[in-house]
Amino acid sequence: MLGNELNQMLTQIHDMEKVANISYSMFEQNRDVLAKNDFQDVLMDLKKRVIRSTMTSIVNVIDRVVEDGSVNIHGELRQFNVNSIQVSSDDTIFLVVKEVLGVDLMDKKYILDPESTLIDFRSVIRIF
Repeated sequence: MLGNELNQMLTQIHDMEKVANISYSMFEQNRDVLAKNDFQDVLMDLKKRVIRSTMTSIVNVIDRVVEDGSVNIHGELRQFNVNSIQVSSDDTIFLVVKEVLGVDLMDKKYILDPESTLIDFRSVIRIF
């Protein structure tokens, strides 16, 4: 259920980016009406607001397992345990993850790769 909500939010972010790109194209056609700097400030403010509003829900993915579509040497989808979230200076949302190497059935814990990596949240295809 939560995975569907996050995927819907991700779709909304992509839609907002499309709207921003269309708006910018319209600005280019009508640049004499609005100063470029003002328009860019409005777009940046819009982007930051969208990111802030979704961050509250995105943190719910911490301690969950995600897939990004990449495969391991056996051709199986790689799974990652999410440790934290990181936002870059250009407002890209990254998940700080460790690859799930297996499951310890006795302790009911994931066996994780000791190395942390970053996954762009937009590349996540499934959340468990």
